[in-house]
Amino acid sequence: MKLLVGRIDIAPIEMVVGYTLIHKLFPPSRAAMLTNHPKPIADEQYYLIISKDLPAVKQKNLMNDFNKGLKVLKKSGKYEQMVEYMIHRYYDGNE
Repeated sequence: MKLLVGRIDIAPIEMVVGYTLIHKLFPPSRAAMLTNHPKPIADEQYYLIISKDLPAVKQKNLMNDFNKGLKVLKKSGKYEQMVEYMIHRYYDGNE
Protein backbone atom coordinates (compact mmCIF):
# COMPACT_ATOMS: atom_id res chain seq x y z
CA MET A 1 0.00 0.00 0.00
CA LYS A 2 2.84 2.40 0.80
CA LEU A 3 4.22 1.92 -2.71
CA LEU A 4 0.90 2.73 -4.30
CA VAL A 5 0.33 5.88 -2.27
CA GLY A 6 3.90 7.14 -2.77
CA ARG A 7 5.09 6.84 0.84
CA ILE A 8 7.96 4.55 -0.26
CA ASP A 9 9.59 4.01 -3.65
CA ILE A 10 11.00 0.53 -3.19
CA ALA A 11 10.33 -2.59 -1.13
CA PRO A 12 12.91 -5.40 -1.23
CA ILE A 13 11.20 -8.78 -1.49
CA GLU A 14 11.78 -12.04 -3.36
CA MET A 15 10.25 -11.57 -6.81
CA VAL A 16 7.75 -14.44 -6.91
CA VAL A 17 6.64 -13.73 -3.34
CA GLY A 18 6.25 -10.04 -4.18
CA TYR A 19 4.17 -10.65 -7.28
CA THR A 20 2.08 -13.24 -5.46
CA LEU A 21 1.29 -10.70 -2.75
CA ILE A 22 0.56 -7.97 -5.30
CA HIS A 23 -1.88 -10.17 -7.19
CA LYS A 24 -3.55 -11.43 -4.01
CA LEU A 25 -3.96 -8.00 -2.44
CA PHE A 26 -4.80 -5.74 -5.37
CA PRO A 27 -7.16 -5.75 -8.34
CA PRO A 28 -5.41 -6.04 -11.74
CA SER A 29 -5.61 -2.29 -12.40
CA ARG A 30 -3.68 -1.52 -9.18
CA ALA A 31 -1.32 -4.50 -9.52
CA ALA A 32 -0.27 -3.23 -12.97
CA MET A 33 1.08 -0.08 -11.30
CA LEU A 34 3.90 -2.02 -9.62
CA THR A 35 6.94 -3.70 -11.15
CA ASN A 36 10.35 -5.03 -10.20
CA HIS A 37 13.81 -3.66 -10.85
CA PRO A 38 15.58 -5.77 -13.50
CA LYS A 39 18.70 -6.16 -11.34
CA PRO A 40 18.15 -8.44 -8.32
CA ILE A 41 19.55 -7.49 -4.93
CA ALA A 42 20.54 -11.11 -4.32
CA ASP A 43 20.29 -14.41 -6.14
CA GLU A 44 18.83 -16.88 -3.67
CA GLN A 45 18.23 -20.59 -4.04
CA TYR A 46 15.18 -22.57 -3.00
CA TYR A 47 15.46 -25.53 -0.66
CA LEU A 48 13.35 -28.60 -0.03
CA ILE A 49 12.45 -29.02 3.62
CA ILE A 50 11.85 -32.56 4.85
CA SER A 51 10.88 -33.56 8.38
CA LYS A 52 13.64 -35.05 10.52
CA ASP A 53 10.97 -37.28 12.05
CA LEU A 54 10.88 -39.40 8.88
CA PRO A 55 13.23 -42.36 8.60
CA ALA A 56 16.45 -41.54 6.70
CA VAL A 57 15.47 -43.87 3.85
CA LYS A 58 12.12 -42.10 3.45
CA GLN A 59 13.88 -38.70 3.52
CA LYS A 60 16.29 -39.80 0.80
CA ASN A 61 13.48 -41.27 -1.33
CA LEU A 62 11.43 -38.06 -1.04
CA MET A 63 14.44 -35.96 -2.00
CA ASN A 64 15.26 -38.20 -4.97
CA ASP A 65 11.64 -38.21 -6.18
CA PHE A 66 11.44 -34.43 -5.81
CA ASN A 67 14.70 -33.90 -7.72
CA LYS A 68 13.57 -36.24 -10.52
CA GLY A 69 10.24 -34.43 -10.83
CA LEU A 70 11.95 -31.03 -10.80
CA LYS A 71 14.34 -32.17 -13.52
CA VAL A 72 11.39 -33.30 -15.68
CA LEU A 73 9.62 -29.95 -15.14
CA LYS A 74 12.74 -27.98 -16.06
CA LYS A 75 13.51 -30.12 -19.11
CA SER A 76 9.95 -29.77 -20.42
CA GLY A 77 9.92 -26.00 -19.91
CA LYS A 78 7.01 -26.28 -17.48
CA TYR A 79 9.11 -25.02 -14.54
CA GLU A 80 9.95 -21.74 -16.28
CA GLN A 81 6.32 -21.45 -17.39
CA MET A 82 5.17 -21.84 -13.77
CA VAL A 83 7.65 -19.20 -12.54
CA GLU A 84 6.56 -16.77 -15.27
CA TYR A 85 2.92 -17.42 -14.39
CA MET A 86 3.61 -16.74 -10.71
CA ILE A 87 5.32 -13.47 -11.60
CA HIS A 88 2.62 -12.20 -13.94
CA ARG A 89 -0.42 -13.67 -12.20
CA TYR A 90 -1.09 -15.42 -8.93
CA TYR A 91 -0.36 -19.14 -9.27
CA ASP A 92 -2.71 -21.33 -7.29
CA GLY A 93 -1.46 -24.71 -8.48
CA ASN A 94 -4.57 -25.48 -10.55
CA GLU A 95 -3.02 -24.74 -13.94
